[in-house]
Amino acid sequence: MPTGFAVLLAILFVVRVVAAEQISFSEWKLNEGTGQILENSADFQASGWLGDSPEEDAADPQWQDEGGHKSLLFSEGKRALIPDGAWADFSQSQGFTIQVWFKPMVDVSKQISRMQLLTKGADSAAKNWQLMLLYNQQKHQGYLNFAFKHHTKNFEISAPLPQELADTWSRTTITGDGEKLKLYLNGKLLSERDCEELPPQNPYPLIVGAYAFGRKLAMVGNIRNLSIRKQAIIPDAMIEPSAQKILLNSDFSKAGSEKNWHPVNGKWFLDNSAYCEHSDLNSEKGIWSVSGEQTWQNYSLETTIRCLDSLGSVLLATGWQTIDNHYQIIHRSYSSGMTQLAIVKIKDGQKSILASIDNSENPLPTPAQNQDIDYKIYCFEGIITVMINGHFLLSIIDNDFPSGKVAIGEHERKICIKSVKVKELTQFISPLTPVQRKPIEISIRQDALRQDFFRGESIPFSIVLQNNTRKPLAPQTVCVKIDRGIGECARICFPELMPGNENSRMISLPTDAWKSGEYKMTAWIEETPCENSYDLFLAPEKRNDTFRFHSWGGSSDVPFFKSLQEHGFNGLSIAINPAEDFAMQKAYLARIMNQAVRYGQDITISYTCLWATLPGVDTRVMRHDGSKGNAPDPWNPKQRDWALERMEKLAHLLKNYPSVNGFLLNSENENIAEPDYSPAGQNRAERELGFKMPLPENLGEDKDNTDGRLIRVPQEVKAQTPAVFPDNNEWYCFFKWFWQRGYGDNILNEELKNIIKKHIPNAVVTHDPFRDVPLFYRNKGLDQVGTWFYAHPDASESLGMVETLVTAARDESTSKGINIGASLWLYGEQICPAKDRYAGVQPTDVITQSDWVTFSRIPAAIEHFSISHLMPSQKPEYKQDNTYEKLAQFSKEVLQPFWPFVSRLERAPRRCAMLISFSSQLFGNTIWGGYGYTSGYGCYAALQMAHIPTDILFDENIQRGELNKYDVLYLHQISHLPESIFTRIVEFAKNGGTVVCGKPFAERIPGAIAFEMDMSRRCKASWYNIRRGEGFTADIVYQDMLKNADAIRKLLGNKVQRFVDSDSPEVFLNVLEKNGARYIFVVNDKRTFGDYVGEKYRAIMEKGLPQTVMLALNTENQAVYDLMSQRKIDAVSKGPQQIVTVDLKPAWGTILAIYPQEIKFIDLILPQELEAGKKAQIVITVASQDGTPIPGVQPLAVTILEPDGKKNEYSGYFAANNGRCQVPFVPAINDLPEKWSVSVTELSSGKTIAKEMQFSPKK
Repeated sequence: MPTGFAVLLAILFVVRVVAAEQISFSEWKLNEGTGQILENSADFQASGWLGDSPEEDAADPQWQDEGGHKSLLFSEGKRALIPDGAWADFSQSQGFTIQVWFKPMVDVSKQISRMQLLTKGADSAAKNWQLMLLYNQQKHQGYLNFAFKHHTKNFEISAPLPQELADTWSRTTITGDGEKLKLYLNGKLLSERDCEELPPQNPYPLIVGAYAFGRKLAMVGNIRNLSIRKQAIIPDAMIEPSAQKILLNSDFSKAGSEKNWHPVNGKWFLDNSAYCEHSDLNSEKGIWSVSGEQTWQNYSLETTIRCLDSLGSVLLATGWQTIDNHYQIIHRSYSSGMTQLAIVKIKDGQKSILASIDNSENPLPTPAQNQDIDYKIYCFEGIITVMINGHFLLSIIDNDFPSGKVAIGEHERKICIKSVKVKELTQFISPLTPVQRKPIEISIRQDALRQDFFRGESIPFSIVLQNNTRKPLAPQTVCVKIDRGIGECARICFPELMPGNENSRMISLPTDAWKSGEYKMTAWIEETPCENSYDLFLAPEKRNDTFRFHSWGGSSDVPFFKSLQEHGFNGLSIAINPAEDFAMQKAYLARIMNQAVRYGQDITISYTCLWATLPGVDTRVMRHDGSKGNAPDPWNPKQRDWALERMEKLAHLLKNYPSVNGFLLNSENENIAEPDYSPAGQNRAERELGFKMPLPENLGEDKDNTDGRLIRVPQEVKAQTPAVFPDNNEWYCFFKWFWQRGYGDNILNEELKNIIKKHIPNAVVTHDPFRDVPLFYRNKGLDQVGTWFYAHPDASESLGMVETLVTAARDESTSKGINIGASLWLYGEQICPAKDRYAGVQPTDVITQSDWVTFSRIPAAIEHFSISHLMPSQKPEYKQDNTYEKLAQFSKEVLQPFWPFVSRLERAPRRCAMLISFSSQLFGNTIWGGYGYTSGYGCYAALQMAHIPTDILFDENIQRGELNKYDVLYLHQISHLPESIFTRIVEFAKNGGTVVCGKPFAERIPGAIAFEMDMSRRCKASWYNIRRGEGFTADIVYQDMLKNADAIRKLLGNKVQRFVDSDSPEVFLNVLEKNGARYIFVVNDKRTFGDYVGEKYRAIMEKGLPQTVMLALNTENQAVYDLMSQRKIDAVSKGPQQIVTVDLKPAWGTILAIYPQEIKFIDLILPQELEAGKKAQIVITVASQDGTPIPGVQPLAVTILEPDGKKNEYSGYFAANNGRCQVPFVPAINDLPEKWSVSVTELSSGKTIAKEMQFSPKK
């Protein structure tokens, strides 16, 4: 230890006043070195403790002994606590003195702007006082600061900190005598100010090393020798602490500082006060610059780095011998949201990972774009410890390179190094336990890094024996067992193992007979203490017919997954950039997939290979003027090959994760789609079209924060195009070709889907949003058609949107599923003013009502963008407190019990259709879309308010001859039609069909009813229009809707066939059916202005109201059930109809089931013999009076209770087909024996039955 430092530690706190020994004081030396209690040497009753309580806990700081001088090491989340007491009461004192020794491991900076030494009360607390280190962003200077609050006055004193404070013990003293407040550092007066007050007594405990709550703003470093006296005492002068020897100090704001650095590769240069490398190269070994001496050992490397991009790796090296021999710290960011930190050893060019962490479980500082990040690497006696922004993150032990230079570099990043400092270390104790290998190790490895599995999987493991000694290891027997009653499952004989080698054996563990829950797998070498363990979690067997309520996007951390599960959601999407190294993300992805299994979430992979070109190659489309477009050409061979090759690798990686439920391909790429006028693009177009591509207009229009490049027919062409045009019109043929084949994104998506299915056959593949062109084949060959939309001016917009998807999903011989959900995102100026474009969250009742509408159309998934907006951490300008809970209620009460039942139903045929025409959109106006306020969806909503069951048709439906399914065709704002479609509509009218339309076709179609709904007010119902004096409030718009509904209802009269009608236009009805049974969704649309935004801005009536409605069913002598109340309801016969009355809750709905016979009883047959791991069947029959099974589909709730009364994992919701259901049940070897009970509730009638069965597991 240096002599000066020893003298420093020996200096006594000398009192320079008479009779000082009589002054009241308290002292906590913080030198116990062990235990939880911090003794007060003057008053035992004023003792404190480590962490949050006198017991050991996660907040405990670490004891450290630096050559006999003990102290406490603090870091993020660590603190010590001293309860309030008389020691803190200065009210009867002549003054006060607070003194403490501290040694920060880092300097305060832009990244670490505040470190608390002492805290007695939070910033906002009355009468608080605090001692801290602060960073002034404007002055770029660290300060020592003491502040206290006295009634309404704040008193503060501060002084600049010396440059070399880090890693050095310092002593600060604060004194006050009722006149002056003084601040000292190492006995030297730094600052003084007038201050007539002393810190007042407060009830708060004194927190050492952290803020008052939240364990934030922590001190990063050591603290000892805290004393508090009730008189102002001048501290003795002391020898200045000796700073550590600086080996290298490169401040790149100073000219010539780069001369100490020697580039190994890349292009390094000095620019804007930083040492930079911007090549952004994918170099296998990294791009490096080196400095220092080969003899350096035991040092710390500090650097501040700024990245000019958001993805790639920051590299730091210690023990540098050559580019092929050194230790390397890799800090990498991925587009998926993963951040990874690793310490690796490069030896003879071979890379081995010594330790690695990522942000899947705990936050990890991210080298974000245009933000500084502080690194500090400690290298001492074989220990390497990494600190980033004041957080200790990773530590290892390795001795291959005990000395060497330092280096900084990048991999696929653009970095600017602002400063580098290397200090000699004479002592270092890592606060982390370094990773170190044992002489003989046995490890359990799972190739996919999985720890969480579904029951029924056979889990592959490798049992690995490693000999890290210099002698051969004799043959060994390794035993493997599972706890919780499973027992020994493998015994492996390993042959002799040579020094430095390892040997592995594969085992597979079938889990059919295991109960779900936590397990520990242990492997040990027989007759030795060498063992290892592996934690497993087994989730219940995965079902395919369960509900799908998902978040489009969100966070990949555990709290978000848990929150989704707690609120009834079971899926989310994560983005993966095809340009990244998937293998490097394996650990991160594995942790996400493990979380997904544990917290019941399906994962959709968002894969976007058409938003960026492949690295290093410009594959963008060429515009007509020779300039480049915004996005790559999907037909470019290099782009296609790259996209397909990357998907091959990704799907191969993900095939081992059953929680991967789907893939979302190239979301929103329509926003930037445009024709390719390169020679190859023009040749292909002319070959496929038979003529040269015309030149459409380009609209540079922002859509959903994208730099859109939308194409359209030029205005002069529109003006010259007749209402009925030839099918070979070049503009019509070109645009249809462009969207169905010419652009090629859908063709590429289908090829990507084929690769996915090869590796993951059950994955659901989709593309979204379907909102740009009403054409078939935009999702060619995929499993789903998806979209998100904005429910403006209200939830009625959902009706047309979901029906559009239903039509789009029927473009090929096999119908697709629909994936849809109203966006939670609220744009400013839509229903309220806002400070930002993102205003907050849509109204609760609008979202829940929209979900009811969506569920009534048998969706494959309901997906909201995005549940992350509902997290407590999100504080937008507008958000209702009940939104998340209301969605949870919808999941619990509606989706979960009724999804297996609804998914087996079919749409009842409708005899009315409404056309959304691509032709009219092309040459006229768009009447639909995803942003709300559309006239087409307004018309569709009016038809539903008139209770006219209506399908939406595209042009292609008519070209396919599907008009013969309908009696009525409604044409809203249809301005243009190709001859083939016009001819079929005329034939439809001549054959007795009713056509309702406006100009120009009312005069051209024989017998057409001239009628057009006026939706002009609905299209101008936003707050933006209202505040400009051009819009209409929601009540006026709604009255328009009621008038339109009444008009079309009277107009069509008895031309419309309905199974159900209502006396209220403020209810949406939809009929499903199956095998003679019918089911009616009844959704309440009665609304008024609410206190969220409606009453104030009047752009939306967002508050649902209750109502009672009468429904007339065109049926006789049927049994009618209300599924939400699980009861048979009274039906009054009136001629050929049955009349029922339904009470509806606000913004809610119900489902009515109409069966040919009344449900009289439930029959239940339980298995007679049960064997662990063998599937048995619980047979349920829903029967009429004579025992005949009820036709249709019946929802069931099945509860299986174990002998101790706990619900078994095979409990759940099911559906009986035509009155019969078989529920699978597989007992586990570790299930409890004796009597089990099974109860079944039929959810239409509420009828129940319960029986018992016996289980005796064989040992």
